[in-house]
Amino acid sequence: MFLAVGLDSFTSAVVAAVAIGLLIFIHELGHFLVAKKVGIRVEVFSLGFGPRLFGFQRGATDYRISLIPIGGYVKMAGDSPGEQSTGGPDEFRSKTVGQRTAVISAGVVMNALFAFVVFPIVFQVGVQFDSPTIGFVDKGGAAWQARLQPGDRILEVDGEHVYGFEDVQTLLALGNDPAGVRVLVERGAQAPFEITVKPRHNATIGASEIGIQPPIASLFVDEDSAAFRQGLRTGDQVSEVDGKQTDPSRGVAELNLALSKRKGEVQVKVRRGDHEIPLTLEPNWVDVGSPWIGIRSADNRVEELRTGVGIDAVGLRIGDEVVAAMGSAVLSFDDYSAALDAVKTGDPFSIDVERGENRLTLRALVADDSIRESLRDDVALGPNSTVIRVVDDAPAMQQGVRSGDEVLFVNEVRVSSFADIHDVITKSKSDPITLKVRRGDTTETIRVNPQKHMENNLGLRVQFLQETFRASGLMDALRVGFENSVGMIRRVILILDRMVIRRTVSPKNLGGVPMIASLSFHYAQMGLTKLFHFLAILSINLAIINLLPIPILDGGHLVFLLIEKIKGSPVSENVIGYAQWAGLILLLSLILFVTYNDILRIFHL
Repeated sequence: MFLAVGLDSFTSAVVAAVAIGLLIFIHELGHFLVAKKVGIRVEVFSLGFGPRLFGFQRGATDYRISLIPIGGYVKMAGDSPGEQSTGGPDEFRSKTVGQRTAVISAGVVMNALFAFVVFPIVFQVGVQFDSPTIGFVDKGGAAWQARLQPGDRILEVDGEHVYGFEDVQTLLALGNDPAGVRVLVERGAQAPFEITVKPRHNATIGASEIGIQPPIASLFVDEDSAAFRQGLRTGDQVSEVDGKQTDPSRGVAELNLALSKRKGEVQVKVRRGDHEIPLTLEPNWVDVGSPWIGIRSADNRVEELRTGVGIDAVGLRIGDEVVAAMGSAVLSFDDYSAALDAVKTGDPFSIDVERGENRLTLRALVADDSIRESLRDDVALGPNSTVIRVVDDAPAMQQGVRSGDEVLFVNEVRVSSFADIHDVITKSKSDPITLKVRRGDTTETIRVNPQKHMENNLGLRVQFLQETFRASGLMDALRVGFENSVGMIRRVILILDRMVIRRTVSPKNLGGVPMIASLSFHYAQMGLTKLFHFLAILSINLAIINLLPIPILDGGHLVFLLIEKIKGSPVSENVIGYAQWAGLILLLSLILFVTYNDILRIFHL
């Protein structure tokens, strides 16, 4: 069971580095073995590019480790453009097109074989995944619209079996059918059933998604964090906040909400193993380096609706501004929900809305709980342009800004969304901020002195619910391994298609050496089966990418060989030379781009 055991940080870093080197070694070994098999003299076998660091000479081959650890290469006699060829039988260009094709293809084949061999082995031992169960559904999102629920377990997406939550996210992002993506769901004791979901493009992540999150299992607490100093530990589950019991999947959110609403203590209980432990926590306020005046977006515009007995009866429409419910002002969903709770069964529920230039009062009889729940669950409220809510005792309230005000200008800059308001305030640093607001039929100009923006940061992170998939036997492991290998090949091709041709997936999702190193380290800490599962996926990626028709890659060399086969003579050395320079520039540009992406991810920029 050693493969399933997690490793300490130092060992994980070493194992991750060795594992990445292993993939490069396997790729270059393919070129090397086939070159030797067809009688080509191999002069250099290098892991890495650039100056030689160390190595050894055996026969005609210099086996070396080079300075730049982003790949590797095999240098064969007579394989470089401009290199003086003697026409010797052991030179690369002296071999037939078929033999040279076999040599060039061998690296890709070895990477693919690595995946086909490793997948069955790790699935035989067992691989950990984030559970493909839904922990939270974003209200108003595609999953909410399709009536997916927390606790639903996703078994398949468009007919492809999923093992973990990441599979669900990837396959949903790659779906391209306007009619939607077919999702096979298991809900409680019901027989599995199919739901069609229509993913929506999310510009922030640069891909399509449906608005779901995995279930939270427990806390992850850094030993140098305020949370650790106040008694929380990795593995704790928040079970109660200020006397109110909470589900572990929502416990962290409830705790953060309670801490953000006050300056004093919060009483919590956490489950730790078989024990329930009471703790008193205090906010840990941290200056985030931006000005703060204490305003929030008013969330009272109808963003999405679902069909339901209550919501159909009341007659709300998308775009309606919910001004009041039961005579009380509505500036958030909490206001709307509180008004609904106050209505007795059998009484009417009234909503005042602004629809275009008209103000209407809509009513529905709350005859039973199904109508009440539809009125609550089948409407999603979102930001109402530049209408704001004001935090109690914040600078904005102290200077006369009121909840319900509509902000027209900030520092004489016209604003059309709350994001605009936030951007202008952030750029103002600590200078006084001038708001021009509309209140009823009048406008006012109010000057507000900002404070430092303090946020509560206990250092809490979460661990998602994990489960281990283990094949039932050798034959099942071979079947699952084969399906994963073929499935990963299909996914990589789809990603390239969605990124380059259809452009539904943003290139900012690409990652480079820093991300690969980070993920390798992370998975090494989870155990060697998880690490080698990741390496098998990475090996498939390397195989497909190396087949791209970029001159410096294997795919580019194969294109030159195909042209040679068709025209009956080699492509001129000048053409190959210029093409390889162009390919090198393109490849280095791509490396810089993905490294830039990684830096943005690492520093959350």
